[in-house]
Amino acid sequence: MSKSMFIIEDDRVLSSIMKEYFEGEGFAVTLFYSGLKTCEEIINQQPDIVILDIDLPDIDGIEVCRKARKGYKNPIIMLTGNECHQIEISSLNHGADKFIRKPTRLHVLLAHIYAALRRSECMSMDEIQPTSSVAAEETCQFNFDTNKMLAICNGEPVHLTHIELQILSTLIEREGECVSRDELHRLIRGFEYDGFDRTIDLKISDLRKKLSDDQIPYKLIRTVRGQGYTFCDTTATA
Repeated sequence: MSKSMFIIEDDRVLSSIMKEYFEGEGFAVTLFYSGLKTCEEIINQQPDIVILDIDLPDIDGIEVCRKARKGYKNPIIMLTGNECHQIEISSLNHGADKFIRKPTRLHVLLAHIYAALRRSECMSMDEIQPTSSVAAEETCQFNFDTNKMLAICNGEPVHLTHIELQILSTLIEREGECVSRDELHRLIRGFEYDGFDRTIDLKISDLRKKLSDDQIPYKLIRTVRGQGYTFCDTTATA
């Protein structure tokens, strides 16, 4: 069964070229030329992957990504000709899985698409086993469900972006072990940590807020100074 792909790109010539190429690779491609009405279509149809241009005629792609992430769990790859690093950081912070600058060769983009789909499929196991469930407080049970892209904390569902899911699942799988910023950076960005990029720190901060763990001392995700982060069973002593 072919994978479904949404391409949101206002350049009709480029989008037609992309459609022809990816259909030749076996994808079922749907084209969109603006962003405003696309968010609902993404959530309603749940394509396997979304290729999203940032510069759209009505709302920018970052806003499309932010709105879509309220109900869409599959990979979103952002495309832009803009060289601004802040746009890249903002895209990732609002739920993009990958940020690629144009122009890019279609076979290179295809490789990124396959990589994103592989990661998504690996994360879509029904549920992480008992090591992913810990007591967060005496009356709070924390559960982690990769299939539904959410955590249950204090009895309330906490929806996660794909990047948050990647980070949290990695930390949980290695509970009690320090996972370095460099490793987490390679996981979600695909290249080495340069010592300055704060994307991982911002994502950890977002996770802590969503898990009601943003007050020092942190109970779930703890900082190992100068090294990285560790996920801890909150029944353990600080």
